[in-house]
Amino acid sequence: MQRTAERQAPKFLPNPNGKIAGGSVGDSGILNCNRSIKKQMQSQLAKEIWDLVKQLGANAENDVEVLQKIEEMEKRDSRTKGDMANPDTGGAKKKRQIREIVMKEKVDFIAMQETKLVTVDRKICRIIWGTDDLDWVAKPSVGRSGGLLCIWNSKVLKKKEVIEGNNFIGVSGLWGDEKIPVNILNIYSPCQLMGKRILWEDLQGLINSKKGNWCLAGDFNAVRGIEERAGETGISREMREFDNFINNSTLVKGQSGFILKEKLKRMKKALKEWSKNLAEDVDDKFKEAKSVIAEIDEKGESNQLTTEDIERRRNSFMILWKNLRIKERMWQQKSRRMWFKEGDANTRFFHRCVKGRWRRNEINCIRVNGEHYTSVKEIKEEVAKYFKDLFSEEVWQRPKLDGIRVNQISQANNELLVTGFAEKEIKEAIWDCCSSKSSGPDGFNFGFAKKMWEDIKAEVVDFVQEFWEHGRLARGSNASFIVLIPKTENPQGIEDYRPISLIGIMYKIIAKLLANRLRTVLPKVIGEQQMAFIEGRQLPDGVVIANEVIDEAKRKRKKSFLFKADFEKAYDKVCWSFIEYMTMRIGFTEKWRKWIQECLRSSLVSILINGSPTKEFPVSKGIRQGDPLSPFLFLIVAEGLNGLVSTAVEKNLYKGVTASDENIRVVKGIIKTFELASGLKINFAKSQIMGMGVEESWTARMAYRLCCTQGEFPLKYLGIPIGGNHRKTAMWYPMVQSCKKKLASWKGRHLSFGGRITLINLVLSSLPGGDDRRINWVKWEKICKKKEEGGLGVRDLRKFNLALMGKWWGRLAENKEGLWKKIIMERYGDGGNHWLDWVKENTRVGSIWWRDVCRLDSLQGESGGWLSENFRIKMGEGKRVRFWWDHWCGEGCLANRFPRLYLLSTGKENMCYQMGNASNGSWKWNLNWRRTLYEWEADDAVELQKRIENVKILEGDLDRWEWIHDKGGQYSTKTAYSL
Repeated sequence: MQRTAERQAPKFLPNPNGKIAGGSVGDSGILNCNRSIKKQMQSQLAKEIWDLVKQLGANAENDVEVLQKIEEMEKRDSRTKGDMANPDTGGAKKKRQIREIVMKEKVDFIAMQETKLVTVDRKICRIIWGTDDLDWVAKPSVGRSGGLLCIWNSKVLKKKEVIEGNNFIGVSGLWGDEKIPVNILNIYSPCQLMGKRILWEDLQGLINSKKGNWCLAGDFNAVRGIEERAGETGISREMREFDNFINNSTLVKGQSGFILKEKLKRMKKALKEWSKNLAEDVDDKFKEAKSVIAEIDEKGESNQLTTEDIERRRNSFMILWKNLRIKERMWQQKSRRMWFKEGDANTRFFHRCVKGRWRRNEINCIRVNGEHYTSVKEIKEEVAKYFKDLFSEEVWQRPKLDGIRVNQISQANNELLVTGFAEKEIKEAIWDCCSSKSSGPDGFNFGFAKKMWEDIKAEVVDFVQEFWEHGRLARGSNASFIVLIPKTENPQGIEDYRPISLIGIMYKIIAKLLANRLRTVLPKVIGEQQMAFIEGRQLPDGVVIANEVIDEAKRKRKKSFLFKADFEKAYDKVCWSFIEYMTMRIGFTEKWRKWIQECLRSSLVSILINGSPTKEFPVSKGIRQGDPLSPFLFLIVAEGLNGLVSTAVEKNLYKGVTASDENIRVVKGIIKTFELASGLKINFAKSQIMGMGVEESWTARMAYRLCCTQGEFPLKYLGIPIGGNHRKTAMWYPMVQSCKKKLASWKGRHLSFGGRITLINLVLSSLPGGDDRRINWVKWEKICKKKEEGGLGVRDLRKFNLALMGKWWGRLAENKEGLWKKIIMERYGDGGNHWLDWVKENTRVGSIWWRDVCRLDSLQGESGGWLSENFRIKMGEGKRVRFWWDHWCGEGCLANRFPRLYLLSTGKENMCYQMGNASNGSWKWNLNWRRTLYEWEADDAVELQKRIENVKILEGDLDRWEWIHDKGGQYSTKTAYSL
């Protein structure tokens, strides 16, 4: 709440001479007084927030630093929209620039030859290295030639002694935290063979006499094979001796990742040249074939064609169609249309798609920090500077969330994560990636990797194995382009663009392997409140939960509120140290955490502006959109927020969805705590608070306190309107308008008829239906028929919508528990294994969505039952299956199939496990009747016995419902649509 100091009465202050000095507070005094009071208020507010943060379980080594950060956050958040100028941070900016220089170089050791320096001192080394964390050894030059210099990170390599010879210099010491003994030499070999032999002997003697790992770097002036030097015609004596020296010294090549990266780099250059020549060749052959065909056709109009002319024309047509297909494929690859169909000549369509995307993504002018830039050079410089600052982490001691509880990963899952990568697993990861996605800086997509798998398999497997053993990636193998995709129709500022990373296939293979493994263990680790990217959970679950909570609050007229939070540049602002902290808290092994940190810290980025990249730079925070690991890492980060909320509830600091000032205070404390720990900041301009059953003035006051906006229902959540009546057309109007905009510039007119049908089928499913009448030249029922039945195969939107809604029935049938299911059971009761009857009885209670789901079974067919009749129970232990009334044996229930026997049964409501007994490991059915059966009744009993004799009770197995049209028993939209 904003406060102002009132003008005070004159004060009398004691002076140093003991006399009384009188004076009044003027305008400047009032201003100073206001500032003083505001400062006190900010300090007090910061202290209150930090006290709350500590109650939530956070702690820090330096409370003063944290309080200062909270004050800065409060100043930032309370700034009005018209006063968003950046504060004066000249000193901090300089510090960041200095730190950027220090962080930019990730090399731990450099070896330089031909320094041409007679003397080398620390000042020279510091200019080269960039920081004070260095040590060095040097060999002086002779006159203006020669000279060797080694510089290394003194925190990584601890020198023990210097190794020096005629043509080399190096260092022996301990490497890294593991204190691995290493010997690194910088070599500059003489040119004469005799001098090389002496050098090789000296080196081999050193290697044999000194323990530790050896690394020989520099210029040997020799090669091992003819392929390593241009102009070589055969294996020379020098090559054989050099090869023997390497083998006898048990030396090996450098990083497999580096070798693969360099091979791809050289191949990229060759393929570029080949592609350029191919395009020119295709155009020339196409034109030549057309010319030949036209010439022969013209000749045929006046003269009879010879056998040679007919053959020549046929060959020209073959050349024409072959090159036309090549051109079409080239444009299709550039357009990257996912629904492309073979055999449909869509070259014009693909060409328009490519041109349209170029026009859409072209940046001719951009606003960065309030300034407009128009020249390509300025745009590149300012955009690069913006993203360097965005991806740079401010180094300070962030508080830790030691007081929150998080789920722990099991030992078995930890072992699964770090087991070796088999070739089959690597291949499956590659084949799981889209072949036509845009390539990264290496220029290759997964289509290339799949096509050339047999040729590159060995190098890829070696690269993955090397990462598994050492947890390191070769420099440059984790480089990426960032492309700026417009988020609005007419983007002006850099904030109107979404940064998407185009990552090279080398790193993406590693990331995909890690992501595939991480995906399997996260369901047991991530709290049920998170829905995205977790197996068995779906994003619509969150929509259902929010909708049910809002409906419950409105029906009971409970004073409550809903706060919709939006993270500002969520992926870009994640702090790496927080990822490391959360993975440690969850219990991931050190090896796995090291892999994740290497994936983060080895990344290099350059920004693509109109197809031209900026200079590459390293990053120190954020995760990349386009990285297969990023969604799962963000889930782990968000567990911190989940833990804070849970802690607040457990400690009774936060009480449900109750609308109270105290709850708002706790929400703000949670938000601030999470930002302090993780770096993730709430975008208050996009965040909203909505009140239910409260006065509008209270909601407005709380919106001001949270620095967010005051929203209203219906609310758009995950693109879907909630909190309103979804049966009303107005509810879906924004979505219809969005689709109309996309269709306004439809390129379908450039497609063939078959291509249009394909496109229509793919987009119709995303358009809401309406009751507006349209002219149909053919009956809609016939259009929706299968092509084999004379129709066009276009989907019936009503039937398709029912099939999609049927997924909720399929998920209710599963034994898996989910938060959405718990909320449904809490509101409407637990149908248990008899959920079919329970659902059909709930058509008049609850939210509109729930009522629509419950009445789904009666919306198709003359008598309904199109859904319920296609579910059956697969017998397990039989404790939740009613013998007579559930669908577990053939079609329908036994009570309807054998009504007379049902009336005579002594266990009309018995479960299946009560209708028999297990003997010697086998199950035997035992049916009891109220009296002796008549002959015709006995015939029915025999038929019943035959029907059930093959169904056995399996002790320990759960009874579960199955969809009868799927072998695995899983409900599918496709089979439901066909009913």
